[in-house]
Amino acid sequence: MKFLSVKQAAEQLNFSPKTIRGLIQSGQLPASKIAGEFRINQDDLLKTIESSKVEATPSGGE
Repeated sequence: MKFLSVKQAAEQLNFSPKTIRGLIQSGQLPASKIAGEFRINQDDLLKTIESSKVEATPSGGE
């Protein structure tokens, strides 16, 4: 099990740390607060990304 800092998680996803903190605060990304800093389980990060995938729809197929 590997834990990432907010900065490390942001770098992996090419997001800003502010976006990662927002996902944590909204409950969309599980995290633990250790010594006053958020730590994200790398497996939880991957699961969150997988669960947010959307299916592509064909053009004009509404």
